[in-house]
Amino acid sequence: YLKRALRYERTPLSLASKIFFLVKEGKVKEVERIINESVREGFNNELLLILLKKKEVIPEILKFIERREGEFYPEVLAKMYKNIGMMRKAEEILEGKGGEVAFKCLVCRREFEEYSPMCNGCLSWGSLRVGRGGDDS
Repeated sequence: YLKRALRYERTPLSLASKIFFLVKEGKVKEVERIINESVREGFNNELLLILLKKKEVIPEILKFIERREGEFYPEVLAKMYKNIGMMRKAEEILEGKGGEVAFKCLVCRREFEEYSPMCNGCLSWGSLRVGRGGDDS
């Protein structure tokens, strides 16, 4: 059922759900493929922030994230490292950079702390992307 659903709607939330399932099943090669796809599709930062909700999955995916480190916002990586207790690494990444990230709607420009497949402001579907503090993108 999950495979069929993901063929039709690929959102950061649906991919995160698939990663949670695959990690539990020990299918790490498939996890790496999904992370690489999220980088190509441009929602890797959103995906990683959703994955941070389940701390136990981060050690399983850390090596894949670190291989693509340059493809993630430093603020998102720092949040990941803080989440798993690697404070020094988080501080190194943030040195001279911003700090906080939020989800911004591409349509109405509202900011949200949590990801949702639908914007609660304008009800547009799939429009929330990671935005950095003071960033108008």
